[in-house]
Amino acid sequence: MFYSSLVSPDGISDADYFGAVKRFLAQLQARGMPVVGPTETVTPAQTRRVWKIGDELTLSVDDSHVMRIRTAQLSHPDRAALARFANEAAEVLPMIDHYQLLDDWLNLEDDDHRIPAILAIGGPRPLDSDTFEAIADALDDEDPVVRHMTACGVAVTGCADFLPYLEDVLSREDHPQVADRIREAIAMIREVESARR
Repeated sequence: MFYSSLVSPDGISDADYFGAVKRFLAQLQARGMPVVGPTETVTPAQTRRVWKIGDELTLSVDDSHVMRIRTAQLSHPDRAALARFANEAAEVLPMIDHYQLLDDWLNLEDDDHRIPAILAIGGPRPLDSDTFEAIADALDDEDPVVRHMTACGVAVTGCADFLPYLEDVLSREDHPQVADRIREAIAMIREVESARR
């Protein structure tokens, strides 16, 4: 399965955002693709709405309960087909491309732009290996503000794979506020994992 993730910019109202989702789904329905959903799942960390489109395409929209982050994800078993659907979605949905955010994190020197990027790519969705590695590296960044915001992003993922990284950096963290945020991230991920069982 291949994934394409898009992060919403700040300041988009629910009415405008979900109006755009409806327009995107209507475009697909007009081409004969049946749409089922949304189904809604609420956890301590997020609300997820999922639509099944045709036989193979899925759209998920995740709203964080912790921070003001909204992430949309398309999944499809064919990479080329996914790219076409993702390009179509990007023309309708008010979103920032996930891979642009990852590129910003890896290449920008201005922390005013890097910090929102690492926070956003830590948004709630299945993580590809490049994103996982970028976030794990950011947990060890020399800048405590980056470490603090990365812990916020990791908390939103609810991804238990980060627990060993969090516990390792916590044992070395000398900034009290960052350490507190890492502890909160660990507690939140454990809570989400417990709720899933």
